[in-house]
Amino acid sequence: PVHLIKHLAATIYHRMMVVAPHFDGIGFYHLKKKNKHLLVYFYSQKIRPKKDKAMIYPAPNQRKVEVAMLPEIPDPFPGDGNVGFPITLQNFTASSKGVPILIKAHLKDSKGNRVPIYKLSSKSSGLAGQLMRNLKMVCIAAKNQLKKRTKYTVYLKAKNQDGKIILDKEWQFKTR
Repeated sequence: PVHLIKHLAATIYHRMMVVAPHFDGIGFYHLKKKNKHLLVYFYSQKIRPKKDKAMIYPAPNQRKVEVAMLPEIPDPFPGDGNVGFPITLQNFTASSKGVPILIKAHLKDSKGNRVPIYKLSSKSSGLAGQLMRNLKMVCIAAKNQLKKRTKYTVYLKAKNQDGKIILDKEWQFKTR
């Protein structure tokens, strides 16, 4: 199960399954019939969060972060299989106006150099934009895999649709 949770956390759209602050419990069921496998993920949650909470991942000072994003369907970055580990802000709120709007974002390596990034939000085109809107999420990802054993600094500033700042934070994480 630890491997599965790490795999879910290394994606964008499925990440909420492991970072949601209002889950009561999670579980997995593996069904094997002949040479076919089915993995079922389930969770229980409160109807809505008691309090709005903006969750970032990777977490501040997190260690052993993977250097690349794992494959995701639908592919948020079509045609680019070399994307760095995704950095997300997800706004867990019952408000229909809680979709985050990215104001400013950057990623810097350990030498303070800016790393070129992709940005995904509700304004992104196609299914990726719809999923960002539905999940109340924004994402940045390096355009190339991150370097191993390197400390990165992230800065994200985002507001909700009412203009209220939901995150204005700089933090660091270190890759595996």
